[in-house]
Amino acid sequence: MGPLPVNPSRFLIRLALVSMAVLWLAKQYSDDVVGMLLPLMRAEMLALYDNVSIQSLQISRENQTETVRLQANTVRPIYFKKFIVYPLGVRPHTSGWYQVDVNLRGALLSSVIFLIAIMSWPQQGFQELMLRMLIGLPFLAILYAVDAPLDLLGNFERVVMHSVDPDITPFLFKWGKFLEGGGTAAIAFAFAAVVISLAARSARIDFSPRSA
Repeated sequence: MGPLPVNPSRFLIRLALVSMAVLWLAKQYSDDVVGMLLPLMRAEMLALYDNVSIQSLQISRENQTETVRLQANTVRPIYFKKFIVYPLGVRPHTSGWYQVDVNLRGALLSSVIFLIAIMSWPQQGFQELMLRMLIGLPFLAILYAVDAPLDLLGNFERVVMHSVDPDITPFLFKWGKFLEGGGTAAIAFAFAAVVISLAARSARIDFSPRSA
């Protein structure tokens, strides 16, 4: 991840300042950022799971809590053990959709941790910091893709399957619990270490033309 900070107190001050700035920005603009990403979340979920019909994917505000709310139904029956889970509305006396929510700010948690890490860790100059931001963009996209959309899908699968077997725990739901249990921070720090290392190596490369 690069050399250890020469001055620990200076590094801690920088870490505190960067953290406050990034957290403030996340608090102010998380609604706008997540709102713009909703179409991408929808596309990812439909691409990964072909047995879901999304009625609504939007930001919900209830009881001073903001969530990303998914209202969806299955497309075709699911055969599980001795059970058959039909889409709601297919059989008599069934209608509506399944609904799951994930915390809106939690959807950006891994991205926030990642940005704080790559901006706080000491660098040799402004060029290296800019390289970190540039190299970090695809990692930032991956972090978001493996977090909120998969968490929504996992909770959707769990709600559907629990209608016939409350003991089953789908893999994607387990993945969401792993992220909640510290996996989010672990992946964010691992990605940050890779980005910081790549940026440091790139900053040391001499791109100036050589004379013949």
